[in-house]
Amino acid sequence: MKTMPKGKTPFEGYMGNPKIGHIGENTGKRTTIYPEPLANWASKYATGKDLTGATIEDLKRELDEGHVILVFVTSGWKKPI
Repeated sequence: MKTMPKGKTPFEGYMGNPKIGHIGENTGKRTTIYPEPLANWASKYATGKDLTGATIEDLKRELDEGHVILVFVTSGWKKPI
């Protein structure tokens, strides 16, 4: 967590304080990091790639190959904006 990129926007790095979630100084704030900077950071420690737009079949194949996947979803499964 200490090396995770931080940013003013989620396109640059993690917004907010990852240690406290949505409490305290993060209350009511957006706290996230988008796939591209997250994949770039993860690549320093393991093989990482951005699978934005992947199909369910693509994700199943990654799991079948023994890869860990991180899935971003919207609150309430709403269509992203």
